[in-house]
Amino acid sequence: MNNYFIDAASTRDKILNATLGIMAKEGFQSITIKKIADSADVNIAAVNYHFGSKTNVINEAVKVLNGKRTRCFEVLEQKEIPPLERLKRFLYGYLESALEHPDVFKSFIHSAINNHLDSSHNIILLKEKNVEKIKAILNEGGIHLDDDVLMMKLVQIVGCMQLPILLGENMEQMSGINFNEDAVRNKYVDLMIQTLLKE
Repeated sequence: MNNYFIDAASTRDKILNATLGIMAKEGFQSITIKKIADSADVNIAAVNYHFGSKTNVINEAVKVLNGKRTRCFEVLEQKEIPPLERLKRFLYGYLESALEHPDVFKSFIHSAINNHLDSSHNIILLKEKNVEKIKAILNEGGIHLDDDVLMMKLVQIVGCMQLPILLGENMEQMSGINFNEDAVRNKYVDLMIQTLLKE
């Protein structure tokens, strides 16, 4: 079994990893307590003991994913890395985390559209503290944008990241671009950075 995001030292962690693996390979709709138990190599009673219900397991797994997305922002504060390289690593990591679990990312977008977001499911790239981090990096690199222009550019970037995820395999059929290829994602991130750098 793959350890998707956490060290599976405990039964609880094994169950979360199994849930994350099912989400990544099959999406939300395919998750059942039996599948989770089989994948974690535990019995159904163990899943119920640790989480109480399938919904609770899924909610905890989503928190793990949110934690990974939040950790993408840590690179923005690593001053030993040149500013534009930090920005590239951040955008690449953010896009990669979304592509790793597209079903979860689609769920966030759907929730945003239907105003069902709680504070943990915000599109975190647009949170004020994260916008300020990106603004500081651009300033370090000699790029000075007023707040409205910066927010518009970040909204564009969020849109750029969302479309390949929303379209999934259809994106490749429509455009011939395969976002599962590392070189493609790198080039895509470079283009997003060029958008940010234009004053």
